[in-house]
Formats: sequence, structure tokens, C-alpha cells
Amino acid sequence: MSAVPDARTNVSLQEYLEMDAASEDLLEYHDGEVVAMSGGSYPHSDVTTRLLQALGPLLRGGPCKAQGPNLNVGNASRRRYVHPDATIHCGPPEFHQNDGSETLLVNPRVIFEVLSQSTEAYDRGEKAKIYREIPSLEEHFLLSQDRPEVEGYHRQEDGSWSLRLWSGHDAVAKIRCLGLDLPLAELYDADEPTET
Repeated sequence: MSAVPDARTNVSLQEYLEMDAASEDLLEYHDGEVVAMSGGSYPHSDVTTRLLQALGPLLRGGPCKAQGPNLNVGNASRRRYVHPDATIHCGPPEFHQNDGSETLLVNPRVIFEVLSQSTEAYDRGEKAKIYREIPSLEEHFLLSQDRPEVEGYHRQEDGSWSLRLWSGHDAVAKIRCLGLDLPLAELYDADEPTET
């Protein structure tokens, strides 16, 4: 993660929305500070694309929809908005009250991040913390870009998070809050070499 060259502190939410709409990069908003995210690699993009393609048929005809990385999600009370690789929301989307452009989604139910070498520590740390503070979020998934491996974090009734790990081309990740199965074979090619 690197700072925007002309970044200013104390950027208003409206200024951020204008910057984000005009930028070719994905920008994040951290309580008045704007940060640019580095571009994704081919493996990262491939897994993200396959994920969205796999989610489409699973959700078709139901109340939930999958969105790609163009939408921001976040917690209005913390003034932190970030771009996940994929998001599922159920029912009508809800946006920040001052967001006329409808880009700041505040009711995600499931979030997916594809890990890359340059952002993995951030995705597992600070960004995951932002996600877990969103009241509507029930599950958060981290997908490897290099091998068939998915980590799933599920919010428990007491507010804690449980972890499940699925690994290998034959594994099937479970989106528990929606009762959906996500075969890893749909996200990763069995014949492609993987890094260790």
C-alpha cells in the first residue's frame, strides 16, 4: 500500500469520493487520509474473476448479489472505507448517508480478499480489522492467489470469529451464512503450477 502522491490529511468524505471516481487506481479512505492501493497481478485478477463468475450462479434468483472491487465497504462510525476484491450483500444495498454516488456500501454480509505478496500483511491485519468492525458482516474469506487455499472467518453469536481452512482442488469452501458451497476447483486450475 502506498500513499497517493498528492494526498492530503483531513480530506473530507465528499473530496474522497470525487478523487476515487476520477482515479485509475483504487483509493481507500482512512479517517481523512486517502491511500492508493497497488495494482493487482495476473494471478490475483484471475482468482478474483473466477470467484465472481462462481458466485453469480450460486446467487442468481435470490436476495443476495455479488459485487466486484469497484465498491467501497466500511464502517461509517470509524470513517474507514476500503475496496474488497468481492462483496456479497443481501436485500437492498445500503449506502453511507452522504454518498449520493452509491459507492460506499455499509451492509456487506460476506467479503472476499485475494491475497498478494505485497498486501497480505495488510489484508490479514488492518484491513481485516476494518471488515470485522462492520456490523452487518457475517463472513470474511481470504483466498490465496498462488494455490488452492481459502481461509474462512465466521462471526459467532458472542462476536468472536472462528476460522476454517480449505485446501486442495477437491476442497469445497462453505459460505455458512448463505448455505452455499464454493468448490475450489472453480477458482484454481488443477494443471497450473502453484508456488509453495
